[in-house]
Amino acid sequence: MKRTVLLVVVLVFICGFANSSLADPVALRAALQRLEQSPELKALHVSPNVPAYMHLFAANGYFKELGLTDTEGEVYVRALLHKQGIDPDPILPTGAKAAPTNPVRTPAEFEEVMGVLIRYPLGTSSLEVTFDGMLAEFDGDPNLEVYILVQNQASENALKAHLSGAGITGDNFIYYQMNTDSIWTRDYGPIFLEEFVDKASVQSLVDMNYFYPQDNYVAGLLAGIWSIPSYSWSISFEGGNYMSDGQGTCFTSTGIQTFNPARPLTQIEQELEDYFGCEEHIMVQPLIGEATTHIDMYAKLLGRNTVMVGQYEAGDPNYDRLEGVATQIAAATNMDGDPFDVIRVPMPEVYEIWEPFYGMMDIYRSYTNSLIINNKILVPTYNIPMDTDGLQAYEDYYAGKDMEVIGVDSEAIIEWLGAVHCVTMERSVHGLAGDDDDDDDDDDDNDTAGDDDTAGDDDTADDDDDNDDDTAGDDDDATDDDASDDDVGGGGDDDDDDDSGGCN
Repeated sequence: MKRTVLLVVVLVFICGFANSSLADPVALRAALQRLEQSPELKALHVSPNVPAYMHLFAANGYFKELGLTDTEGEVYVRALLHKQGIDPDPILPTGAKAAPTNPVRTPAEFEEVMGVLIRYPLGTSSLEVTFDGMLAEFDGDPNLEVYILVQNQASENALKAHLSGAGITGDNFIYYQMNTDSIWTRDYGPIFLEEFVDKASVQSLVDMNYFYPQDNYVAGLLAGIWSIPSYSWSISFEGGNYMSDGQGTCFTSTGIQTFNPARPLTQIEQELEDYFGCEEHIMVQPLIGEATTHIDMYAKLLGRNTVMVGQYEAGDPNYDRLEGVATQIAAATNMDGDPFDVIRVPMPEVYEIWEPFYGMMDIYRSYTNSLIINNKILVPTYNIPMDTDGLQAYEDYYAGKDMEVIGVDSEAIIEWLGAVHCVTMERSVHGLAGDDDDDDDDDDDNDTAGDDDTAGDDDTADDDDDNDDDTAGDDDDATDDDASDDDVGGGGDDDDDDDSGGCN
């Protein structure tokens, strides 16, 4: 069935472009035929839409290698997306829910968290070392819930057996059965908010558009499972391109403009404030040639006033780019008018790999693609000598603080164009208590917006918020039939296309 659909798409595009600028239809037909005959494609960490793949192939020269013009290249990209079950011309819902009407903030990653979301790549052995390394560090933590997405009961049983064999007990792991397309939970998982309703602190979440069709349901489904309010923001934007200091300042790269060309910057910035409480937006340039454009590939907000920025050796094409980023952030201030302290971490040399159907790809290894989970920070490592310097940069910053710096082997996963941060999404503790937190009720800890919740909060992930007028069956995504679909929680998998286009 997929092959029939792809052939129809190919013929439509070839006919549609027959009288345009197709320089060599023979080259295009050969590329499309090879694509049509291929097995399942690797789900790279590239936003699954036409502009993102055009950006990748423009950067790596793949269209030239295939002998295609840009117009013919777009035909190839559209066919590639169809091969993965993705509509290359999705209609972003215009009638989605409005943004929160109450004051909100996005808790910073360095604040206290209660959970972390992961989609385990069961069956992809080269990636398991990264996931097992992370899960071993989370295992048994009484203050942390680990939410693991699995396809069905058989997948759950197989994963539990695998983890047990690796010495991981999983006592604090919670499994959710739902179909997914990829492992990139940072990008399709929910971004959690702390919402202030009549001085009460309420947790809610934002569900942004993501073009892998099954991944796009995940945030809305979790909102239903957890019975928390959900707000849909119809934009092509991923969590990997967002950092928040928890007090109204946020960071993105210009990738947010690149992949939303019809949205004026003024509209984007207003929506960042409306949905995330982002009153001050610091937008920096992305790495030259890096496919995702995500800020987490070269920058990390470690504390309210401290940003780690990568640094290449002089002479590297991105040396000047990251010097400019560091200078721009150092010249900026937060909402209190305080400047940011910029510290540097080395960036490993870029190398190339060949991937069928994606061409020669530059691999950008990054130590900033790390994850802060309470008193631990998990840092990607690549089995190279520079790992020592990368870890030491964190050790120097956290010297004298109650923080453990842990390296996680990311040598294989980085060739999928992501690492530790890209495959995790943290869930803050803030907002679940429903306490009377307000701007006048701040204690002397590092929490923000007057929130004094702690990890010992009696509330749980199943807390039913009285301020929420949504229901567990909330239709969060305009394309989602029902968030109470029997494809979640209870193990009923009613999707015939199990893990289409994913990494299994």
